[in-house]
Amino acid sequence: MTDVSAETTIPAVPYSLLVRVAPSDERWDELVHVVETETEHGFVANVLPVEAPGMSVDELIDAVRRSGPWSRCVFVADERTLSAPDLPVLVVDGMRREASFRCAADSLFAVDANLNSGNLAWQYFHEKLGPDGVHRDRYWA
Repeated sequence: MTDVSAETTIPAVPYSLLVRVAPSDERWDELVHVVETETEHGFVANVLPVEAPGMSVDELIDAVRRSGPWSRCVFVADERTLSAPDLPVLVVDGMRREASFRCAADSLFAVDANLNSGNLAWQYFHEKLGPDGVHRDRYWA
C-alpha cells in the first residue's frame, strides 16, 4: 500500500489505482481484501491500493495526470464507499471526469478489465446501473 499527499505524485503504474480519499480508514482493509480476492472463475481486479486521505477527486485526477501514463480508470474510495454495505467504489474516467459512476467492490474486476482493455465502453456500465446508481453486474464472473 502506498501513502501520498496532495503534494506528492501518484505512482505511475500500468494498471488501475484504488485510492482512499476518505479521511477515515475504517473498512479500507476490508475493501482492499474484497477487490483483491479472486472470483470463483479466477478473475481479480488489477489495482494498486493507494492512500491519499483528504484529497479531492479533482486533486487526485490532477495528480494522476502529472504522474505520466495512467490507466483509463481511477477507483476512488470516498466516505460513501466506506460507509455503505457493498462498498460502492467511485469509478472515474481519468480523461473525462464527468463519466464517473459507482461499482460494488465485488464487481470491480469486471469494470477494471473491460474499461481498461476497451472491451466495453463507459456507456455500457452507465446503462447497467441499479436504481441507486451502483453497478453490480457480475456477468463477467
